[in-house]
Amino acid sequence: GHQQLAAVMKEKDALYAKYDAGTATDADGERLGILEGEFADMSGWDAEYQAAELLSGLGITEDKHYSLMSDLGASEKVRVLLAQALFGNPDVLLLDEPTYMADLDFSKITMYPGNYSFWYESSQLALRQRQDVNKKTEDKRKELEEFVRRFSANASKSKQATSRQKLLQKLTLEEIKPSSRRYPYIAFKPEREAGNQLLSVDGITKLVDGHPVLKNVSFSLDKGDK
Repeated sequence: GHQQLAAVMKEKDALYAKYDAGTATDADGERLGILEGEFADMSGWDAEYQAAELLSGLGITEDKHYSLMSDLGASEKVRVLLAQALFGNPDVLLLDEPTYMADLDFSKITMYPGNYSFWYESSQLALRQRQDVNKKTEDKRKELEEFVRRFSANASKSKQATSRQKLLQKLTLEEIKPSSRRYPYIAFKPEREAGNQLLSVDGITKLVDGHPVLKNVSFSLDKGDK
């Protein structure tokens, strides 16, 4: 789960144990004050409630929240592990097939018939278009607000001001949720540059339960081969 929060709680408990034993020092008191501040910043007092909310949201009934993992079914164990991962508020989660139970029953999906570059360019274009629409809407809102402010008390233009007030109430801005990450990217950096020959196999034979699956296989794999 939230590893940093867990570490703070563990250190806090150890320091409070020293106070109970009468062996705490002034330095321990100062450290405890720092830990209490970090604990509060990470909403530590709400941790149990947040954990229960996550478990319930993933289908773990309240009567099982304090059960041992060994007492849970296979699918329930996966849900608990998923709740543990979510509890740390990660920016990105890479999930595989065992998390199918978290799929939404209904929602909206946008299809991009192309590769990653096409998706990125298309999604950025759509984002800019939504931002432009929001900017125009905001400019219109300011224009209407200024008119209403100036002429709402003017008898000759009160009807126009009322009409613009109604238009103002109908204006809506589309919510654009900011991404929590910049340039989502996974990279594996090798310790050294690979040579031209990546793999060489010579006369390999393999038996599984007494049945041959490979017999005297030889091949080489060079850089650039597919």
